[in-house]
Amino acid sequence: MKKHSSNGRLFDVVHSDLKIEWEGYCATVPDNQRTAAARESWERDKTFENAMEFAQALCYQLRYKECLGFCEQLLGLFGTEYALVRRLGVLNFKLLKFDTSKYYLKKCLAKTDERLYILYMLGAVCYYNCEYEESRYYFMQCFPLCADNGEMHVAALFWYLCCILRTSNSTGKAEEYFGKYNRDCGHHTGYDIFVRFAMGEIDESEAAQIAITESELNRTCFYYGMSVFFTNDEKKSKEYLNKTLALSDYFGGYAYIAAYADFLKHNRS
Repeated sequence: MKKHSSNGRLFDVVHSDLKIEWEGYCATVPDNQRTAAARESWERDKTFENAMEFAQALCYQLRYKECLGFCEQLLGLFGTEYALVRRLGVLNFKLLKFDTSKYYLKKCLAKTDERLYILYMLGAVCYYNCEYEESRYYFMQCFPLCADNGEMHVAALFWYLCCILRTSNSTGKAEEYFGKYNRDCGHHTGYDIFVRFAMGEIDESEAAQIAITESELNRTCFYYGMSVFFTNDEKKSKEYLNKTLALSDYFGGYAYIAAYADFLKHNRS
């Protein structure tokens, strides 16, 4: 398996990829040390804690298909456990099964103390499903909850903007939120560059120059936002979408999933 060159802390250097997870390429990803130990613990003692550690270890290797199959088998044993339902919501999300993801995430929303994160994920999964008004509704609910969380604020604002652009091709409906954006974006610099561009603070050339110095993950976010912004310019939109799709290491990231969903939608039409 290929090594990942940047931000390797987000997943193991030996990991699955979109060819395996989304396109059915049948490769075997070997257990790393953590996964092997977690598998052994689960096989020795089938507790819920051991099950979730094994699931987390598989996800760290981006082995989403394997993890989903394992977690679905756990429903008979631990079906009322919030952490399992949440994991199923995320796994289906990562595997482009948006309706199923939405089902589990809504179950989470009814009993969660991490309301902001679940609302944000519901907004994203509705966006992927082209349910833009519902998506915008969920992201609007995020804003009061992330007043002191700059990283989540810019992320919610990014996707809120994308929803508006998909339905009206204008950022006008988002202007009330621009004044509340305090630039405390944390590691979400890719979202920040696009939001600053959409607000008119920087032009396309400046934004592109800043983005090129960023990590692959942040470039993915910026390029995807630009592909949506230029929806009415088919050539430019496609150029930015192709730039996004070329950065496939973070295939499980929100912006890459959105780009791939757009790619599939365009190919079907």
